[in-house]
Amino acid sequence: MEPFDVIVSGYGPTGQAFASLLSRLGHRVCVIERWPSLYGLPRLCTIDGESARIVQAAGNVDEALRDSHQLKRTLLLNEDEQLILKMDHDRMAISGYPSHISMYQPHIEDAMDAAARQHGATIYQGWEVQSWTQDENGVTVEARQTGSIDPADTMTLQAKYLIGADGARSAVRESAGIMRDGSDFRSAWICVDAVRKRTLPKFWGLSEDMRESVIMAAPEGRAFAVIPIGDRRLRFEFYADPASTHDERMGFDAGYEVLERVHGLTRDDVEIYRSVLFPFESRLARTWQKGRVLLAGDAAHTMTPFLAQGACSGLRDAVNLSWKLDLVLRGLSDPSLLDMYFVERYPQVREVVTVSEQIGAWAMELDPVKARTRDKQLLDGAVLPPPPPAADIDDGVLFKQPNESAVGQLAPQGRVSFGGREGKFDDVFSWGFQLIVRDADVRATLSDEDRAFLEAIHCTVIGVGAMESDGVAADIDGSYAAYFDEHHIVGMIARPDFYVFGIMHELDDAAFLVGELRRQLSGSHERAVHEAAHAS
Repeated sequence: MEPFDVIVSGYGPTGQAFASLLSRLGHRVCVIERWPSLYGLPRLCTIDGESARIVQAAGNVDEALRDSHQLKRTLLLNEDEQLILKMDHDRMAISGYPSHISMYQPHIEDAMDAAARQHGATIYQGWEVQSWTQDENGVTVEARQTGSIDPADTMTLQAKYLIGADGARSAVRESAGIMRDGSDFRSAWICVDAVRKRTLPKFWGLSEDMRESVIMAAPEGRAFAVIPIGDRRLRFEFYADPASTHDERMGFDAGYEVLERVHGLTRDDVEIYRSVLFPFESRLARTWQKGRVLLAGDAAHTMTPFLAQGACSGLRDAVNLSWKLDLVLRGLSDPSLLDMYFVERYPQVREVVTVSEQIGAWAMELDPVKARTRDKQLLDGAVLPPPPPAADIDDGVLFKQPNESAVGQLAPQGRVSFGGREGKFDDVFSWGFQLIVRDADVRATLSDEDRAFLEAIHCTVIGVGAMESDGVAADIDGSYAAYFDEHHIVGMIARPDFYVFGIMHELDDAAFLVGELRRQLSGSHERAVHEAAHAS
């Protein structure tokens, strides 16, 4: 069998994003997944706008979000059912989607899976990675059909790189000998997932449209939460001691009993379709790479669910590493570019893990005296919960000058029209690098060498302005004009993971910025660009 470019172990959302993005870029991708089919049930309930944009690149986002809505707010109640904190989410993210989206995970997985297969990824479901070896040329993987002991049910695969996206108990991570660090914080929820049969009576301050979530921050293990899962489903969460067994609380009958006792809901209101114990902890792998083997998703990091960022972090891993692997596999960058994956993503994830744990410990306080003190401070306005972490990249493939706050932050995605097409920018043009300037055709300022380089890395080069013209798209909703005004700039280069590489204060800065991008990507791309220029 011809070697693959990349083998992905694990086919949850992280592995699906890798398979779709890398195969979309033209690479030969193989997936090995121990389960014979997609999971088909929701684990995550909420994604953010940045993650929705990643799904847009990795699948049909309309199909992925067909059962979704904007989550407007989160309510925090004390044990006396008093509202002590309201966190509003009723805003659009810079990525072109709501900042908090309640959705049904199987639809997202179906969309990315369909795209991966359409792009030509080879997917082995019901197979497990048994072992792997690597040398300077690639990785050899031995796989076996799940549960089989028959030597005939094995296969040997080869690839240039192996990605371990195989979950918190990652076999790839363990066999690589990569250790993890973390705190002693442990907790768990018993999650009862149900479908609404009818409009529910208002309870715990939730509106009838269920476009908010609520947390009852009661001490002594009496905390619970209600979270929408798209438009028709709800998750009811109840605190559980992670050190104990809870078999008597796990059946559907037990689920109906607690829903009626706590929420006043009966079988006439909802139909339970799952009851499961979700333990969680905070862990970070010390490194995410060993030679040609890389880690992503829960294999690299696990966290508490209180920021709803576990799966979002895995999607960020996939889009960050995919564009770097693409350039390396195509000979446009030196393999050392892959070092930037850990440099960029580890600090981001570490902050998310830390803040999520802080919020969990703060909201799930077991001590009643400390819980009452927290409640009083919130009501008095004397204290606020830990702020959500910034999504910025501080180091890596960036060109950042002093006082240039936009660099390393997310770039905007607005609605544009160009050449008879109208929609979100990535749909009208494409996913990839983007050189965008204000109301000008920037191509005239670039040399033939610059344009050949940008073409080689699949960079969209376009202006945006009030009116469409040659080399300029119409900025339909004014997103780009507002962004340029806010940062006092005339243009930017955005990376394929949607972070700003560098900004321009004058149009003539474009050539310098392109040169800086080429320098940082470095490696053997000079030869490839030269060949591409002479082949055209």
